[in-house]
Amino acid sequence: MIHWCPERPSSAQVALIDSGAAMNLIDGVLVEELRIPTIPCVPSLRIMAIDSQPIGGGVFSRVRLNCWSSRTSLVEDSASLASGHIPHVYEDFREVFSEERATHLPSHQACDCTIDLLPNASPPRGWVYPLSLPETKAMEEYIEEALAVGHIRPSTSPAAPGFFFVGKKDGGLRPCIDNRGLNAITVRYPYPLPLVPAALEQLRGAKFFTKLDLRSAYNLVRIREGDEWKTAFHTTHGHYEYLVMPFGPTNAPAVFQSLINGVFQDILGKWVIAYIDDILVYSTSLEEHVRHVREVLSRLPAASSLR
Repeated sequence: MIHWCPERPSSAQVALIDSGAAMNLIDGVLVEELRIPTIPCVPSLRIMAIDSQPIGGGVFSRVRLNCWSSRTSLVEDSASLASGHIPHVYEDFREVFSEERATHLPSHQACDCTIDLLPNASPPRGWVYPLSLPETKAMEEYIEEALAVGHIRPSTSPAAPGFFFVGKKDGGLRPCIDNRGLNAITVRYPYPLPLVPAALEQLRGAKFFTKLDLRSAYNLVRIREGDEWKTAFHTTHGHYEYLVMPFGPTNAPAVFQSLINGVFQDILGKWVIAYIDDILVYSTSLEEHVRHVREVLSRLPAASSLR
């Protein structure tokens, strides 16, 4: 898609290269400015983006990236992002996109995360990691919020790995538990994850795509009753254990993949790919795609939330 830049009319114009596009587009203003000959199209075509909005409007920002050792630009529709826009065809699923929905404690299910330990294994213990003042404040906020929603509770477990933070790409802090000791004595759950090359092969011929990302996905799974003590961790402010599956246990990816495969079992490989908490819906027509996305949204686990 070639877009007209009025601030630099005599220079080269901006083009967006979309490897999944079904046609080439050029801005009407640019066509008039360059006096490019045109042929009327009867009937006229209304060109829409994947969110059913006409192409050509909106507010855009350009972010410079370094990708594949060459200069690349990301074009972001800031107007839609700022307003939290949900395509009108999915408005009745607005609750699924609510952040508050992800703060509820899920109920126990058959897919609860089990943590079976090797015979004669001793509960893992670790260090109390020193934290900076910003990290201490972030820890206090995390503990307070997790207690409030019921994701953790005070513990008397003999297990006590340490709590610390790692930096996020956006500059934030991600809470982590040193689960190396627990993982070393855990019986592995051999559930397979999808093969990425095989998954990509399924996309052949598809023209419409929607990617869904579950918010705090692992927290949708409860720890099996009686196994909570094995997830315990200690901080400078107390000793706690998880009631929901955290992100550190070795079996967490396999457990969640098993859950999500069960939800979409009959449509996986047909028009849905699910890799842990990332869900891709693909279709050959827009009408079919809307129907597919609505089906996926209707199946999401009760406490799940999309971001």
